[in-house]
Amino acid sequence: MSSPDVIHVSAILDVDVGTAFEMFASADNIRKWLIDPFGGGAALVEPKVGGKFELFWNADGGAREGTPGCQITALVPSRLIGFNWKGPTEVAVPMNRADPLTHVTVSFSPIGNGHKGRTAVNLIHSGWGSSSDFQAGRAYFEQAWTAAFRNLETVCKTR
Repeated sequence: MSSPDVIHVSAILDVDVGTAFEMFASADNIRKWLIDPFGGGAALVEPKVGGKFELFWNADGGAREGTPGCQITALVPSRLIGFNWKGPTEVAVPMNRADPLTHVTVSFSPIGNGHKGRTAVNLIHSGWGSSSDFQAGRAYFEQAWTAAFRNLETVCKTR
C-alpha cells in the first residue's frame, strides 16, 4: 500500500533470502531484472555503505537516464539494502536536485525453512516532496517499481 509520501512494493520470490538479497547487491543480477528488460544499459554496484549504486538505462552508460552519484546508505547482508535514487529526464526535476535525494530501502525476510525457502521482499521508496512535479515522479516510480518487481519475480522463478 502506498501513500502520497511513500511507495511500497512487495513480492514473494522463489529463492532463498541470500539469493534475493544478491538480486539487489550484485550488478550482474540487478541488470537481469531492472536494466535489461527496460532497454539495457550498465550497472555499478559496490555492496558496502557508501558504495556506488549507479544504474544506467542506455548502452553507453551516460548520465542522462540513470542514477549517477547514488550510493548505498544501509547494508545488512541478506536482510536490508538502502540507497538514494534519481529519476529519468521526464521526472528528474525537482527529484534529482533534492537534498536529500529520494531514498529506497529494501528488506528481505525468509519464508519457510532451509536453503530452498522463499523470500518476502519489501521496497519502500520515500522522500517525495508535495509539489506537483515531485508527485509526477512518485506516480512514475509507483508504476516503474511495480513493473520491475514483476521482472524480478520472473527472473527468480527461472533460477
